[in-house]
Amino acid sequence: MQYLFKYMTLFPLLKGIHASLITQQTNIHEIFTLEDVVLYPHEISKKSIDSYSSFDLTFALPYHYQQTEYPNWMKKYVKLTMTPNLDLINENSHLQIHNEDGEVISSEKIDRNNHRVYRGDAFVTYTENSIGLLEKRWHKIGWARISLHQDGDLPIFEGTFSLSNDLYTVKTAKNYMLLKEAHEPQISASEKSMVLWIESNKPPKTLRKRSNLYLDNKCMLNSIYDEPTPLDQATFSYGSGEISAGEKLALSSSRIRLTNYIGDNSGCPKYKQVAYVGAALDCNYISMFESSSNATNHIISLYNRVSAIYEETFNISLGLLNVTIMGRTCPNENPKVSWNVACSSHYNISTRLKHFSLWRSGIKDSIALWSLFTTCRNTMEVGIAWYGVLCQDIIPKGPHSNWVSGTNVIASPANIEHIVLAHEIGHGFGASHDCTSESCKNESASCCPLSSTVCDTNEMYIMNPKSSISARKFSPCSIGQVCNNLKKKLVNSNCLKNNKNVSLISRRKCGNGIVEEGEDCDCGGEKGCKGNPCCNPKTCKFTKGSVCE
Repeated sequence: MQYLFKYMTLFPLLKGIHASLITQQTNIHEIFTLEDVVLYPHEISKKSIDSYSSFDLTFALPYHYQQTEYPNWMKKYVKLTMTPNLDLINENSHLQIHNEDGEVISSEKIDRNNHRVYRGDAFVTYTENSIGLLEKRWHKIGWARISLHQDGDLPIFEGTFSLSNDLYTVKTAKNYMLLKEAHEPQISASEKSMVLWIESNKPPKTLRKRSNLYLDNKCMLNSIYDEPTPLDQATFSYGSGEISAGEKLALSSSRIRLTNYIGDNSGCPKYKQVAYVGAALDCNYISMFESSSNATNHIISLYNRVSAIYEETFNISLGLLNVTIMGRTCPNENPKVSWNVACSSHYNISTRLKHFSLWRSGIKDSIALWSLFTTCRNTMEVGIAWYGVLCQDIIPKGPHSNWVSGTNVIASPANIEHIVLAHEIGHGFGASHDCTSESCKNESASCCPLSSTVCDTNEMYIMNPKSSISARKFSPCSIGQVCNNLKKKLVNSNCLKNNKNVSLISRRKCGNGIVEEGEDCDCGGEKGCKGNPCCNPKTCKFTKGSVCE
């Protein structure tokens, strides 16, 4: 599936820069069931896996994805080595439920112990079908982010893992059917079974070429949108006022200037920091889910996945500080929450962003960025964001900043939600679009080139104006631009926190692989401590004569 981004004008009083995303066609071509998943270590009882445990999951890839030279007698096995993601939820994370009048009817902490969210690495090995003999060595070739729903003999999980250049998504059959688009594949598996698909732009060889029905929609771009707002007319602001003309010029650098920063990550944090974010779910979005709990689980899993991209690229993880959920009944327009209205051709995504920005500015919560999730897609737009508004929790004073604050709107199909969210958050950090063959014709265009000698990025990266479901990382230029923005304080980073100072809620337990208060060591129970003479796996104390090096 391909998506097109374009700068556009919002309103006469709203001259900020944002990107608009358009969906063309689905990329989920085939779905397969994932079976025979095994959880290790075996000695862990069915009820002992908690949100602070470490464990492995192993399984064979479905036959269609084996890709071995001898698929009839050899299988590729995958192992996901998981540890808890301690940055995503902390003791200040909370869930708020609103009624249709915009009043808070329930407010509670998000208990990390109720959300088993993990990150880790992906390994592969092979087995001979005739004797079931596994290689002794696992080969690390990727990463994984998952949420564990059920442990024991029949583990159930959802998430994403990568194997070299291939990216796989796992969902329960029930959740896949709840969130799928009408044109995506149907499945007949039981609700609790897991389904898996590979994220790719290329349809299987067995599929015939599609008609030109979707291709014709590309022509809509020229007629739907206004001319792009020139960058020198746009409002870039943070804190209590607008930034200077020099800073504005630096944020809106031409592609020639941006070549100076390609691949330079020296401005990004040396030690990991956390950007705390907020997610608001409007009445249209929450209606996709059976309950607020299910919706919360989905949002937590989504941010767990997107955080992996930001951690690997910028050494900044995402932490969910606030999840705000509106009632299922869409009200008539309410001035308190004017963004929470039913989908309408008279209320587009730009207006929703404007009203959401105004609402967010009244909270003053020091959150880095707020995202509004909705299912309302006018003219196929699925995302919109302000540019360079990190940590802006109030609307600054200025002639063109009436509605600008640290916000974005996500209105994408579920299968590309992570890409849209990563892209729009990127704009919040001040990332420009990557250069295309079209923008390369204009040397003054504010876009990120592939290199100092090659302009067109060939639609490969997250910040491309014409992107795809297989976009998995930021371009070297985007990395340099964001890190330079942070280094030179072109965006406000005061709200980013050092994760070592984050206070966590934990059910302390010897054997969970985490050294907690009162423990000298914790190598993960009997199996994890095998071969470790220094740590007592039952007491999590150093053995006699052992010292800490």
